[in-house]
Amino acid sequence: QGGTSVIAFDKVLNSTFAGNVVATNRLTVAGAGTGSPYLDFTQGGIEKAYLQYVDSGDNLAIQSDGIITFRTAANAEKMRITSAGDVLISKTALNVGTVGTEFRASGQSVFTANGDNAVDLNRLTNDGAIALFRKDGAVIGSIGSNTTGGQPLLDIAGATGNSNIRFLTTNTERMRITSTGNVGIGTGAPQRNLTVFASSGNAVLQLVNATSGIGSSDGFLVFTNG
Repeated sequence: QGGTSVIAFDKVLNSTFAGNVVATNRLTVAGAGTGSPYLDFTQGGIEKAYLQYVDSGDNLAIQSDGIITFRTAANAEKMRITSAGDVLISKTALNVGTVGTEFRASGQSVFTANGDNAVDLNRLTNDGAIALFRKDGAVIGSIGSNTTGGQPLLDIAGATGNSNIRFLTTNTERMRITSTGNVGIGTGAPQRNLTVFASSGNAVLQLVNATSGIGSSDGFLVFTNG
């Protein structure tokens, strides 16, 4: 103890220690400096993985030639870090069809659930943004909460300034709300509170009820003219 032993066992403390150090824990590994493995795992004389203490920032490095897995009772795997840098929780491979969570090295996150919410976002007490959306670091919109008047409201907002909100199907714009509050259907430049656009001669508004039917020519139709 405290000498030059490579590894020793302290009968009084019931501790094992390696390096020139007095053991105070069950297992203490000490080295003269940083830059080399402190605890090495080999197979057939070949290094496969190691633990290393890095002086800069007091960090612990875990190195493996393959994946790193985290297991709980009954040797059940709960999380892994792949050699590509992907972090997988409750799954063993990238697969959007498998229940679990993926934090991909590419920056993508995938949440897959069955019978429950895939993502649950919760904001406490104060109103404001629950989710922010950015493009190249700049906020372009948000979804948040607002209890103005005592009633809980869901806010869907574009960024401050000249921002519009678009609604698309089959990758084609169908409706737009401009930064001034005008709503356009069939046009991206509404000039009134509500602007509905259709080519000349086509119906832009249809009013139907249960007796007038729901065909394209049923009910009361409003057409454009010129």
